[in-house]
Amino acid sequence: MKSTFIFILFLTTMLALPSKATETKTKTVTKTVTKTFTAKLTADLDSLTKAAEQGDVNAQYKIANIYFTGKETPVDYKLARKWYTKAAEQNDAQAQYNLGIIYENAKGVTQDYKQALKWYNKAAENSFASAQFNLGNMYYKGKGITANNQLAVKWLIKAAQQNDIDALNFIGLLYATGKGVEQDHSQALKWWTKLAEFGYTDPQFSIAYLHSEGLGTKKDDKTAYLWYFIAAKHGHIGAKPQREKQAKKLSEKEIREMNTKANTKYEEIYNKT
Repeated sequence: MKSTFIFILFLTTMLALPSKATETKTKTVTKTVTKTFTAKLTADLDSLTKAAEQGDVNAQYKIANIYFTGKETPVDYKLARKWYTKAAEQNDAQAQYNLGIIYENAKGVTQDYKQALKWYNKAAENSFASAQFNLGNMYYKGKGITANNQLAVKWLIKAAQQNDIDALNFIGLLYATGKGVEQDHSQALKWWTKLAEFGYTDPQFSIAYLHSEGLGTKKDDKTAYLWYFIAAKHGHIGAKPQREKQAKKLSEKEIREMNTKANTKYEEIYNKT
């Protein structure tokens, strides 16, 4: 009985293990696939490099991105910078922005805020929203230049007008707190409402508070309840108790009305097709 069990255990183990022939076949297939992929990548890089050397701006950007991200080949910031620069000099906004990233964050170079500002500015002038945000942020913090709140707000607003999420939040915060600008709750409400419509719960909570207190707008308990409701439904920790507190200011009829409106608004925000 014991020997039969041992035999079955041995047989089961052998069946669970790949044979040497299978292992050899697997290694051969893997080696072939790797070799094929490497050959294709080399051919693609060669093709892109030839096009880039002939001045093709799209090829210059693509090959720079390959070296910068390291998704298809080892990261090489020196080559990435070389090709981003060539594309940027042909006024490619994305390349200009990425050069700004390289110099601001010392990717393969000594950190150089002046170079970062130079390239962010070029991309920002080309209406690249992320560059406009970064440029505004550098002016606000005085990175590589004397802090200038007026220019900071100028570029942050340009980015916010293109619905850049970071810019929408930052400009709303500046106006709400009055840091670097004259405090203006109506402006904070304007920019945070855009973020709230995109589904961000912190701005939803903030604009609910502004409506409840009548800051930057007429005091509106029903609208405040609506936004606390939406934020709470989407998981904002502080919104639920505030919604319950706000509900005490409304009649039962108003609560039913606003529950319906809030649920409809929630669906519009989070279940867009």
